[in-house]
Order: sequence, then C-alpha cells, then structure tokens
Amino acid sequence: GQQWVWTFYYPQYGASSQAQEIELPVNRPIQFTVTSKDVLHGFAIRALGIRVDANPGEVTTTPIVTPTEVGSYQVNCVELCGLYHSYMWSGVNVVSASTFSSWIISQGGHP
Repeated sequence: GQQWVWTFYYPQYGASSQAQEIELPVNRPIQFTVTSKDVLHGFAIRALGIRVDANPGEVTTTPIVTPTEVGSYQVNCVELCGLYHSYMWSGVNVVSASTFSSWIISQGGHP
C-alpha cells in the first residue's frame, strides 16, 4: 500500500497488476503478504474475514482463506492514512479457475 493506492503482485504466477481490482480463483486457498511504502494502512477484505496492518518497512501476512463463492467484493484501507484515505479501495473479483487462468495469462503470467 501507499498513499492512496494498493499495488498487487502475483509472484507465484510471474505476474503483477497495478489495476484497481484483484482477481482471485474460487475454491483456492489464498494469503496476502502486505506492506506499506509510506504510512500505516489497514488492508481489509471484510467479506473474506481479512484484516491486517500494512506498516512501512515491515511485512505482515493475512490468515489463509479460501473464497468459496464467485462474486465481487472490496479491499478497503481501514486506517486513516491521509487526505484521500476514503478513496483507497479496490475491487476484488472471485472468479472460476478457468477465468482466473485466462486473466493471469493476460497479465503476462502463467497459471
């Protein structure tokens, strides 16, 4: 995280995304590794029960969760991080395995 945007990487697939949305495969365990480039942020996907601090210079991880339903959710910053804090959110799309594979290939990665 950084004021006022989240950047998402998919190292296990060899791809990165700086888009406003995260793509996640349904029924596959996930874990986020979170840090901040500037100030304290709070990474939260409430629909998945995820909430962890994003501290400058530190790496924190979320518990492993498995999204079980295809749908659209939201990442929010839940720590007041400055003037545009209320705009620091991103979409989360939980999609089928085949849709996720197609997306990760379109991002330059491998399924």
